[in-house]
Amino acid sequence: MTARTVNGIWKFHHQIGIVFMMLLLLALSACGAGEAIVEKGIGEVVDRTVGEGTMATVESASTRIVEAAATQQVAHDTDGDGQISEAEQEAILNAPGGMPTNPLDLTLGVVAEDNAMQGTFGRHYRASLPAGAITTLQMTNLGDPDLYITVSNLPYGVDLPETVGGGKTVEATFIVGDETDLLVSVLTILGQADFELLVSAENQDDAATGGDGGTRDEPTNIDPATGLAGLFGGDDDEDAFRIRVLAASYSEVTVTNTAENNDPIYFFVETTDGYYNESSAILPGNSATLVTADAVEHFTTIVVRGEDSGGAYMMDVVVSAENDADSGGDVSDIQSQAHSVAAGATIVGTSIAGDTDCYRATLGEGASVEISAPAEQPYEVSASLNIYTANGDYQNSGSADYGGTTAVEVGEAGEYVLCVNASNYYPYSAYELNLAP
Repeated sequence: MTARTVNGIWKFHHQIGIVFMMLLLLALSACGAGEAIVEKGIGEVVDRTVGEGTMATVESASTRIVEAAATQQVAHDTDGDGQISEAEQEAILNAPGGMPTNPLDLTLGVVAEDNAMQGTFGRHYRASLPAGAITTLQMTNLGDPDLYITVSNLPYGVDLPETVGGGKTVEATFIVGDETDLLVSVLTILGQADFELLVSAENQDDAATGGDGGTRDEPTNIDPATGLAGLFGGDDDEDAFRIRVLAASYSEVTVTNTAENNDPIYFFVETTDGYYNESSAILPGNSATLVTADAVEHFTTIVVRGEDSGGAYMMDVVVSAENDADSGGDVSDIQSQAHSVAAGATIVGTSIAGDTDCYRATLGEGASVEISAPAEQPYEVSASLNIYTANGDYQNSGSADYGGTTAVEVGEAGEYVLCVNASNYYPYSAYELNLAP
């Protein structure tokens, strides 16, 4: 008997128990296998087999064990002396694919054919997968007897059937995290079988990066864009990206769960100055938007997380610079440097958290200034207005709730400074001012 036989059959997991394998070892020993190899095999069975075989399993398989043992002797008695010598067993033991410790290397995307096994009990393969690979494993049983397939280093949550009936195909698609050696063993308790095995892999293209998205410690740099697609699953359950946001600009990140399963996804944003915000669970078909903003240039990290079962998402990343009153940027928060506007003008602007935008206008006696907080923004924020005279004396104030408008009147005719204050609780506030003529 060969140690290859032992290592093949203990890979059956719960299909065959310890007692069953002891019988196989004894049967092969009776066929002329070397005593040392048999003893080695028995030791491996005791050490490695999981679970206990039942008497029913032993009885139902005993006939096939003896037949397989006889076929094994014929197939590997290479010198025709009627015995399986130690040298013949060692040659099989050391042959590529004969043991899990000496697997055949698979070429990704190429079908491994010519896998007829006569007198042998297993064949073992290794597929080396790049980090983040979208991997498909397919095995077809070309014969009649059942085959048993075991795969090591599968991502968590990926299940394969252990038994593949005659003429049947088993297939699974999954994503790996780090570089992975996938170890595939195809086994049979009969002495004759044939199959085809295919392992293919393709790179992810998360957010059009040409690969897998990074980690929160090492995010992948991307440029703002819309329609950025991504995948994750198995060991790869998180994608991280980083964008650059210029001074007086704000970013809006929208993530849509496009998975076909029912699992939620989540995402969060974090800036280099410590601002952090995260979404609640996003169910398939739904979206969430998070915003970052700062008066100074900064970087924003975007992390999208999914479940082990896998997921898919679409991401829109939009970075906008402030353009208060069509000024081309952020207007000053210093009253003496207020941006001049005409009476009767409509001013649209945004104000980053903690910032103030100041405008200078000449208004008639009793004129009013309407301030609005538009509803078309990610957060339900209000907008507040303080009115000062040209000399900096406080005149009046008012605020508008999210989606609302409030009118604030002035007294005498003259020049006034209108200062809009942003909420400190949100990255930025949008506002609109309507100045009476």
